[in-house]
Amino acid sequence: MLISSLLIITALDLVTGVEPADVLVEAHGLLMDIVLFGCLILWFNLRRDKRERIRRYRETLEDFRDWDTKEGVLRKVGAINRLLDVDGPKCLPYLDYQQLPGANFQGVGLEGVTLSFANLNNAFLNGANFRSADLYGAQLVEACLAWAACENADLRGVNLRGADLEGIKLDGAKLGNITVGQSSVNGPITYVTDLRGVTGLTPDALVVAENWEDCYRDPEFACGKAIPSPHGHSARSTIG
Repeated sequence: MLISSLLIITALDLVTGVEPADVLVEAHGLLMDIVLFGCLILWFNLRRDKRERIRRYRETLEDFRDWDTKEGVLRKVGAINRLLDVDGPKCLPYLDYQQLPGANFQGVGLEGVTLSFANLNNAFLNGANFRSADLYGAQLVEACLAWAACENADLRGVNLRGADLEGIKLDGAKLGNITVGQSSVNGPITYVTDLRGVTGLTPDALVVAENWEDCYRDPEFACGKAIPSPHGHSARSTIG
């Protein structure tokens, strides 16, 4: 069929006096059209595949939000890492209230992520990038945040009791109180950042944060300011 078509086209070219050079020019134009059309189809397919992967990983995180077993945490950590591979932190959904105890995010870039009221107790977060992240009310009991970058992060009401904070960067981070549930039937609840029992933190690293003096903390972090008492206080730490 192809050979017959070529023979017919060649015969017509000879009858009508079409020059071989003109045929070559038209062939080049057709080839470019095919290449451009193929690239356009490939681009659309890649975009569709990317959207589908993002949708699938986000559904995994939403469906397994409360699954706090080792298997559940591993699956959610995997979904988060794959979303980061697809398009960075900007394609992550809100991860508030996620159950991620013992999760391993060592050195992971989570800039601007929302993990408010998430359970990250005993998590490995050393070297992670939490710049400008929302972590207010999160549980980080005995978590490792050594050398984590938390500049400008919202850490109000975070429970950091017993956490490893060696080398943590808190410049511009928000500490202290946060009140939530103003419109709930049970009334508002105020949570306070809890730094009692932390290791590796220095007074110099603490005082660069905002409202550090409102945190529950050990006497070595008084830094000339009164230490709030959780006893008989209207506010409370987020003890899990």
